[in-house]
Amino acid sequence: LTKGFTDVEENVRASMLNAGIAIVDSFGKAHGDELLTLFEARMDSSASILGLHSEVEHDLVKQGVVVLLGALACHFDSNIENVELVLDQLIGALSTPSEIVQRSVAERLPPLIKMISSDKEKAS
Repeated sequence: LTKGFTDVEENVRASMLNAGIAIVDSFGKAHGDELLTLFEARMDSSASILGLHSEVEHDLVKQGVVVLLGALACHFDSNIENVELVLDQLIGALSTPSEIVQRSVAERLPPLIKMISSDKEKAS
C-alpha cells in the first residue's frame, strides 16, 4: 500500500487505488475483517513506522486507505458494528491537517451515515 500510494506519478497512485478498490470489491465480503484490520493498522501508524519520508507521503497513504475503508464498509451491510468502526476511523482521520485526506473523508461519510441511519430505523 505505501509504495503504490506514494509513487511520484499520479497515474501510478490512481492505478494502485483502482486495484485496491477491485480487491475490496472482490474479497470484501469474504475477508472484510482481515482487510479492516490491515487498513486500520495503516491509518493508525505514523509515517516513520510505515517507512515514509514525509508527511506528504503519509497523507497520500491515508487518503488511499480512507477510500478503501469507504469501499470496504459497503460490504458490511449485515455487520453494522464494522460500519461504525470504519466511521470512527474516518472521523479520526479528519484531524489530519491535510486537505486531500479531509476531502476524501468527507466524500466517504454520507453513505456510511446513511447505512447506520437505515439500520437504526429498522431497529425502531
